[in-house]
Amino acid sequence: MKFGNWLFPISLSQLDDGRLIVETLDEAKLCEKNGFHSVWLNEHHFDGTSVFADPVTFAAAIAACTKTIKIGFAVLQIALHHPARLAAQCALIDQLTQGRLIVGIGRGSVANHYEYEAFDVSMEMGAGALEEAEDLLIRAWTQENIVHEGKYWKTKFSQIRPVTYSKPHPPIIRSAISDRSVENLAGLCRPFLTAAGNPAEIDRKLSLYRNAATKSGHKQSAIESAIRQIWFTTDIVVADNSNDAKEIAQKYLPIEQKFISDARVKLNSAEWVNSKEGQGHLKHETLEDGFIYGSVDKVSNQITKLKDVGVNNLMLKVNTGQMEYSIIKKTIELLGEKIIPRFS
Repeated sequence: MKFGNWLFPISLSQLDDGRLIVETLDEAKLCEKNGFHSVWLNEHHFDGTSVFADPVTFAAAIAACTKTIKIGFAVLQIALHHPARLAAQCALIDQLTQGRLIVGIGRGSVANHYEYEAFDVSMEMGAGALEEAEDLLIRAWTQENIVHEGKYWKTKFSQIRPVTYSKPHPPIIRSAISDRSVENLAGLCRPFLTAAGNPAEIDRKLSLYRNAATKSGHKQSAIESAIRQIWFTTDIVVADNSNDAKEIAQKYLPIEQKFISDARVKLNSAEWVNSKEGQGHLKHETLEDGFIYGSVDKVSNQITKLKDVGVNNLMLKVNTGQMEYSIIKKTIELLGEKIIPRFS
């Protein structure tokens, strides 16, 4: 199995921003030291649910202070990025890391309308621009004399410099949360990033993928190869004993859930907040929704159950609800020293 760390540091107050940015950078370096395959950066703006906000800039900072760990986006809200500029930025990071970049893209949040409004982008563009953006990114990295006349972008340029270190280009992976998104990517036989949930839900999602990919005519060997590259995300706390871990999880998950929902109520329109869609996105997750917590042995057993239903890559979110850094450090070190080696 491969283990990544989903860097998703909320900042409860602007007074904490500077300290948390430094701590998150330290977290990335600590993950490299403890044998993690990758760190993954989220993207959210204006609300403090991602203290570094700009994952492209922060990826460059991580690139400068690490040597081996891969750096992925989970994910870039693609409608907020002009593909030509993003292609150049990613090419630079790919060079700085000598091929350690993974470009994760998606439509972005379906609940944070205020992020799109601030960048003068419609929610419809968020949903529709993904295919066009990916096509333009790949062309920008692999061709010269680009002329693009699309629905969302019109551009022309001679070539992207610097060229990418990775050939033909850095790997691209998309996010998929809904069943429809999973089926669409299965039709292309492509891996994706998704939320984990409990083993039964993961098993259902992988069965959905296999069935859709089979109906699309893909060979079983190709389907299983794609499944081995799917990344599942989950929150995690590892402590010296399970009681301590449960106390930590019970304390910090509600803090994070309330912070996120409060921002959506405050910054979205009242019309959306009171709509059926809005009310659905304001529901709080619980520990039972897939939070992994416990002692080394208990957490290892939970990860084994995920592996048994087909999980090969876990993106672990070790900082929930602005945890104290000592807690984050403890989880990373216990994972690196005692858990990850069990699944190597």
